Amino acid sequence: MSLIRPQKTLILVAFISSLMLSSTVGNTALETKDPPSEQTPDKQLSYTFAEVRIEFPSSLWELVYESEMDICFARRYKIGFGNHFGILLVDVHPMARGFTREQHIREYFNHERFKSRQGSVWSGFVEGTKEIDGVHYPIMRYSISDKTYGSKTDGLFMILFPDDLEKRHRFYVLMLAEFHPEGKPAPGYPDLEFIVKNLEILPVQSSEAAPATTGIQKA
Repeated sequence: MSLIRPQKTLILVAFISSLMLSSTVGNTALETKDPPSEQTPDKQLSYTFAEVRIEFPSSLWELVYESEMDICFARRYKIGFGNHFGILLVDVHPMARGFTREQHIREYFNHERFKSRQGSVWSGFVEGTKEIDGVHYPIMRYSISDKTYGSKTDGLFMILFPDDLEKRHRFYVLMLAEFHPEGKPAPGYPDLEFIVKNLEILPVQSSEAAPATTGIQKA
């Protein structure tokens, strides 16, 4: 029995096919031209979702979906290439409230690895860690192929634990995806480190900010 509460996997179930090769992202027409060049400085974009404060290095990121438990942003680098970034709020099941962080990691990644999905083939699940600013965050990489659109997605899940996990009974999953035509190199995650370094997890029912630095600390 999975102890992860049922949730929508926000980005790739609802948006990946339509945003990958479609003419619009939100209200921005992209069918006949690429996004604006970033050769000139671009203002940053900030957004607060639930108790999470997000900052992007570029205003080219665009909100495409938001619900009570998840949110998704998208950025197109050029036609057929781009990134998605999402945050999922994961409430800890009462039966799992005594779990260690390692047990939460294993339970969540197994949930994503074995969940039933329709419309696309998910594969290449590989767990590991990613170091950002001295913190080792647990991640799991994945790939998606969509033969209908001739496209491929490479992505990762990254888990962030708040310092007061045992009190708030909630942790946070970042879901990143880079989409590109099959057979062509992916754009990479150029904004990932900036986003994670500047992301803040706020105390519940408080506006006082607290850094989100509780990945797996480097020994």
